[in-house]
Amino acid sequence: MFDIPGPLGTFFNFLVIALGFGFIVFVHELGHFIAAKWAGIRVLAFSIGFGQVACSYRKGMGFRAGSSEPEYMKLVRENNGDHTKLDISPTEYRLSWLPLGGYVKMLGQEDLNPIAVSSAPDSYQNCPIPKRLVVISAGVIVNVITAALLFILVFSVGLRIMPPTIGQVLPSSPAALATPMDDQYAMGLQPGDRVLSINNKEIVAFRDIATEAAMSSASKPASILIERSGIDQPIEYLADLKPGAQMGLLDLGVTPLRSTEMLLTDDLRTWRLLADNYGLDQIPPGSIILSVNGQAVSNTVEIQNIASSASQLDIEFVNPAGESSQISIPTQQELMTEFVEIDGTSLQIDHVLGLTGLMRVHPDVTIEDTKQGLMPGDIFVVIAGVEYPSLDTAIRTIRENAGRPIDIKVLRDETLIDLAVQVSDDGRIGFYPDTTTYSNAMVSMSPSVQYAVKPSFPAGSRLVSVAGIEVDTIDSIVAAITQSIMKGFDASSPHQLISVEYVPISDPTAQPSEAFITMSGDQLARLTHLKHRWPGGADMSTLFLPVQQIDKASSPVAAVKRGIHESRRVMLQTYLTFLRLTQGTVKVEHLKGPVGIAHIGTLIADEGFIKVLFFMALISINLAVINFLPLPIVDGGQFLFLIYEWIRGKPIPILVQNAVTMAGLLLIGSMFLLVTFNDIKSLIGF
Repeated sequence: MFDIPGPLGTFFNFLVIALGFGFIVFVHELGHFIAAKWAGIRVLAFSIGFGQVACSYRKGMGFRAGSSEPEYMKLVRENNGDHTKLDISPTEYRLSWLPLGGYVKMLGQEDLNPIAVSSAPDSYQNCPIPKRLVVISAGVIVNVITAALLFILVFSVGLRIMPPTIGQVLPSSPAALATPMDDQYAMGLQPGDRVLSINNKEIVAFRDIATEAAMSSASKPASILIERSGIDQPIEYLADLKPGAQMGLLDLGVTPLRSTEMLLTDDLRTWRLLADNYGLDQIPPGSIILSVNGQAVSNTVEIQNIASSASQLDIEFVNPAGESSQISIPTQQELMTEFVEIDGTSLQIDHVLGLTGLMRVHPDVTIEDTKQGLMPGDIFVVIAGVEYPSLDTAIRTIRENAGRPIDIKVLRDETLIDLAVQVSDDGRIGFYPDTTTYSNAMVSMSPSVQYAVKPSFPAGSRLVSVAGIEVDTIDSIVAAITQSIMKGFDASSPHQLISVEYVPISDPTAQPSEAFITMSGDQLARLTHLKHRWPGGADMSTLFLPVQQIDKASSPVAAVKRGIHESRRVMLQTYLTFLRLTQGTVKVEHLKGPVGIAHIGTLIADEGFIKVLFFMALISINLAVINFLPLPIVDGGQFLFLIYEWIRGKPIPILVQNAVTMAGLLLIGSMFLLVTFNDIKSLIGF
């Protein structure tokens, strides 16, 4: 926000967020203060900040260093406790040393001390209950109003957002397996689709996709309404959402649309390693791709579309110095895809005429997301006696052993490890599945694939070369085969032998052995009809900046509507989060405490003042919701106490109030410690 690099910039960003958070708490307490004054309740203190009082002001006594309360109370005692005889205000306005919020101290009302009651006529207890309900609710109401005003300001100026357009659909993800309601459309969402709504909740920015997916019910498919280029009406898909590999929340499995502007970095070595995967290591960081094969491009989906029907890409780009250049890179071919249904679970099998990778634990999950000794990246070599299983074979084998213990063998850092695991009653052993198809050349055979080849090498081989061409992943087999046989293959011939060199997974140091792949003319035709793609795959997040646009209301009235709508949406979303906590689709470790909020806030502060205002509006709404939960030590619990008192004609017994207050304090204190522990653990990388 201050454009100051390094720790000093982080400190100033943190200071902005801390002061902003303090302001949100301050306006909450200001609501209580104004309402208490209106209700005729004696307010003893209104403080900006917590802790020891730095200075204070009291009408009739003026300013003081520290608090004037001891002197004031002495004067009250000298007048037999009658403060009305003094020409001095009973309210002290304080500035305390810890400027994070504030508090209001009313006569006869202390959340943490229910016995601090008063019989004075202007005490909290002697105020009519309807007015007390207003006083208790005022802080929450002011927070909601503050959030709405901030949202109105944000949408009047314009908020920079990532549009809800899909840049990549992750393989085997719920998005890839989504079913169209109309049979004329193909299965799966596509790059370039714009998500309009999820479960009838409007999607405005890409962040809303993750939020609405996480808040969906796991017990029924989510309704996804999308807009697709070239089609006049929206298309509805149904997707069975699954927990994502990164966060463990219900996830659709899509990434944002990427622009053609490359990341700017001074780490040229790391940049070249990343860019080399896509054939772009000759382009300097910070460059912008202008055109591909003579066609102007503005995002990576447009580049992918051009690549799908081209064997070579002629790329024109401009570097950060404004100099134009051009390079040419070859494209790669896509793999074949098979969709398999196993006991209600849909799987996407990417393969080359049946040749596919082994199942593995997704490498991007955390250790906490795996169970029974499994680790991220573990490759399954044996499952319940089945050797070198493909993804579909592995899932089917585990499901067939539901409720029973099985022995498995995994490859971890080139070491074979034996594990004994228990399969749950619903057929799981506790990991997020992935395959090695795009990461190495370990080969399995999928039994679900039609028109599969019959290789003479065994499953569990690691291919070294195909037709004399070195291969390092399953998808590189396609290029090797097409390069070798397109030159002289007779389609009328019943078969063609493709030479292969391989080593067994169990002995990676062994000398390569020779084998063959037998391929028919029909199989060749299927192979050569595969589309091409950008080298390195569709995930461009490591190289290109996301597409961004300004979300700005068209008029002041529209800004007000957007502000009210956004306030309502965030409030309902927060309540829904607590519901999903009870259902288990959102876990406590997904929540953020003060440390996590401060960390996120410092990152957001780098994006500018408007983003900070938007973040503060979110905090204000969340503070309102949390404060109105039915817990004794927050406003919601006090509100329920008053409702009880109004109905019964007498307050809840002090002993009961003490007991539930302590229980509420213990609950919130435990939750605070837990989320803070998780925040710190996340920050230090555990």
